[in-house]
Amino acid sequence: MRTSFVELKLPTRGVLVFLVGSDGKLSGSARRLDERTHGAISRAQKAAGFAGKKGETVTILAPHGGEELTIILTGIGELSEFDALRAQEIGAGIYKAVGAVSGKAGAVVVETGGRSKVSGAELAANLAIGARLRAYSYDKYLTRKDKNGGNGVERLQLLTRSVAAARRAFNEFAPVIEGVDLARDLVSEPSNVKSPKWMAAQCRKLSKLGVKVEVLGEAQMRKLGMNALLAVGQGSVRESQLVVMRWNGGGRDAKTVSLIGKGVTF
Repeated sequence: MRTSFVELKLPTRGVLVFLVGSDGKLSGSARRLDERTHGAISRAQKAAGFAGKKGETVTILAPHGGEELTIILTGIGELSEFDALRAQEIGAGIYKAVGAVSGKAGAVVVETGGRSKVSGAELAANLAIGARLRAYSYDKYLTRKDKNGGNGVERLQLLTRSVAAARRAFNEFAPVIEGVDLARDLVSEPSNVKSPKWMAAQCRKLSKLGVKVEVLGEAQMRKLGMNALLAVGQGSVRESQLVVMRWNGGGRDAKTVSLIGKGVTF
């Protein structure tokens, strides 16, 4: 799924998402569209008992005055509790809601009906992050692939008054998203493929990013006295591997951080 940040200008067609807090107050853009659609949004709120609770949604199809629009109200809960992580959760929910109305694309108005802890740029970026993480699917072995997590969403626009800042904040987080997706891929790969040597080969790919990767085979581990690890590996016909990865990205005086993980494959 592709995400983009554009200036806040309401479209006249497609799927349009508004954020509503637990007080039920509409944002300025939502109020203007409510007037244009002859009160369709406020009537739908009342009819559905929509209170703006986190995860709550209301969908309005083809309202009078906006016949080519599908409007989704999504609850974001208490604004006093609304932070970056909550925004990511809401973004994931928006992705699902847009897909539920068969939308290939959706636009999210990055406004709330009051003040929150996050700025407009942070809000837009974290909504996009949440949607992008939700869009993941592992379809490597599917004969008929759906590249959009099963619901057909291909594009999500974030309509914001802070386009440059939102794009910058999202781009700073983009490598984390790629890392999360890589971890998901490794977990999802079938165990009959995921041998120690296969895992070591995946680690070696990080060399192109500047990670120093060293792989030890059983002979090297035996020489170093790693007999406990080798004893576990004797349960398989596949040779054990030990991978050491070094990232020297910190400053000269930065402390060394070590992470030790054990991967058991079959």
